[in-house]
This record gives sequence, structure tokens and C-alpha cells, in this order.
Amino acid sequence: MHGIKKQTPAICDIKTFSIGFDADQDELPYSRAVSDYFNTNHHEFIIDADAVRELPKIIWHCDEPLADPALIPNYFLSREAKQHVTVVLTGDGGDETFAGYEQAKFMLLADKLGKIPFATSLAKIGLRTAPTMLLKKAFKYSAGIGKRGRERAIELFSNMNNHAKAYTAITGLFDDKEFSQLTIPPLSLTQSPVPRIQQEYFIRHQTKLLNKILYFELKTLLPENMLMKSDKMTMANAIEARVPLLDHRITELAYQMPPHLKLNGWKEKYILKQSMREKLPAIITQRKKQRFYVPIDRWIHEDLQPIVETLLSPMTLKQQGYFDPAYVNKIMTKYKTAPLFYARQLWTLLTFQIWHAEYINGIKPEKIL
Repeated sequence: MHGIKKQTPAICDIKTFSIGFDADQDELPYSRAVSDYFNTNHHEFIIDADAVRELPKIIWHCDEPLADPALIPNYFLSREAKQHVTVVLTGDGGDETFAGYEQAKFMLLADKLGKIPFATSLAKIGLRTAPTMLLKKAFKYSAGIGKRGRERAIELFSNMNNHAKAYTAITGLFDDKEFSQLTIPPLSLTQSPVPRIQQEYFIRHQTKLLNKILYFELKTLLPENMLMKSDKMTMANAIEARVPLLDHRITELAYQMPPHLKLNGWKEKYILKQSMREKLPAIITQRKKQRFYVPIDRWIHEDLQPIVETLLSPMTLKQQGYFDPAYVNKIMTKYKTAPLFYARQLWTLLTFQIWHAEYINGIKPEKIL
């Protein structure tokens, strides 16, 4: 790649692996740039639409309901890597340790604005009225989250006196009200985990807000989702994943650092990037954070439409008695207005239904699609 100087590692046969979807949000060019720079033995794979047909098998390997769409690329990447190696190193833990996710930025911004007279009110007005193109400068997926996504952002600013509630507003698939309307019988709002999270992670620990957020993610999001997902999908293919960024010495050092070394203004993972700027090409160290994009909005609308209509049909839902058919239909109706926001909700419901069919009803994965 132009402008990148290659380095030859001491061990020339380092194998690297990457996967993509042939989409605008694809990360393959960046992984290719790193491979070229270090002259690795690189393998990359493209997932096509047929990949979603493996979804029932993938969910079966999870044992318990897991709704992270990245299960699919993790499964296929592990399957392909198994042809070359039996152990891989992954980058899990970097975001939770060095502040790589957008929610940390947004919460710190809301916290700062809350200390300025009228700033929070102006921010709410801006979220309601600003053109989508302007909001995309702060959050690239603004067009896809629609009106409901904006409302969640407003909830963030309205609840900064309760950090757990504010965090849930911008990261939760369903808020308390939505979950109450979805479930049968309605989930009581008093059963919400928010009060416990607020007390355990955001009040009890007397430290900076950023460190509270990162500690919460390190203790919950990381083990119960990120590492769980990686472990299930690698083990499904008889391959083992190791996470060097979670070496206890790195984690302990990170939590002794002042917050500005992790999130510096709008620059996430600042100290990690600074430490690597002489070892990696600038195209990597200077690029903005990009979440691993999985095109579930496209899959739900196209490739998975038949199974969505079957497993989330009013008849199926009524027979099960878990979810309100009218509310699920409401989600489907609103899907086109905000595909990214409602696709996440539909994907969660769909993956639960597939898991239920397999583990409760005893249907074999190959019989579901």
C-alpha cells in the first residue's frame, strides 16, 4: 500500500486472519495494510448471504441465548483459521480497558455539559432538530437509528444523575418501558437491574466517571458477551483463543492511569495508540474507532425474512406466551424507519426464538431454516 513501509518480522511465517462482508464498513483494507506492513502470511475471507443459513448451528453451539451478531463472523473466522492453526491471539479487552466504545465518549460529554448552565437543554433541542447529516459527524450511524435512537440519546442527557440509567439508555436493546410492553406478563419496572448496577458500579466505587464505565464493562460486558462469544465460537471449531490485552499486568496498569490517557478529548484508546505509533502504520494509529459492522439489517430484510415471519409470527408468539405479538408487530412496522435500531431488537428476539426451538422444543438446527 502506498506510503507504508514494510517490515519483515524475525519470524517470517506469522499467520494473520481477517473476515469481512464486502460492505462500506468493512475492515479488510486495514487488516491488509497491517499484513503488508509486517509481511505476514495473511488470510482473509468474505462472508456472503448464504452464511446466515448457519445461524441455527451457531446458536446451538452457544448453549445459552447470545444475541451478538458478531457470532457469525467469529464462527466462520474460527473455522477458516482452524485449517492453519490451533491457537489464535485476539484483540478482545482493548476497548473495555482503554475506552474504545462510543458510549464512554457520549457519557463524558453529557457529564461535562451538565455542569454548564442550559447546555443540556440546548443539547436536547439539537438532538431533536439537527439534520441527520450533522449528527453523523458525531455518530456515523445516526441515519439508521432514526427518531427512536435520538430519543435514547435525549434520555442519556436526562438521566446523568443516574449513571446506570444513562448508560442503559444508549446501550440497551430495550429500555424498561419497551421491555415491559414486550413481555407477557409485563416485566415490572421494579425488577430492572438498573438500581443494582447504579449502586454496585457507579456509586460504590469512588473514582472518575470514565473508570467507573470501564470497570462496569470489564466486569459485565466483557466476560458475559465478548469473551463468551469468542470462546463459544472458537471451541465450536476446536480452536483456542488467547487474549494478550487482558494480561493482568496490562489491565492493572491501565486502571492506574488517569482517564485522559485512555480517552483524550474525542480520541479513544489514546495511550495504546501512542505506544504503537512507531510500530504500526499511520493508517492504523490515526484512524477513528470503527465498530465491527455486521449487516443484520440487510439479513433480516432479505435473507432471514422467511424465518422472521415464522418464528416471530403472531401465532407462534401467542402459543409461547413470552412476548406480546402486537408489540413485536409494532417493532416490525417501525423497522423501515430506523433499520439499525429496530434490527438489533428483532435480531435479539429472533436468536432467542431459534435457541428456544432448539433447546426447549428439541428441534435440530438443520430443521429450522
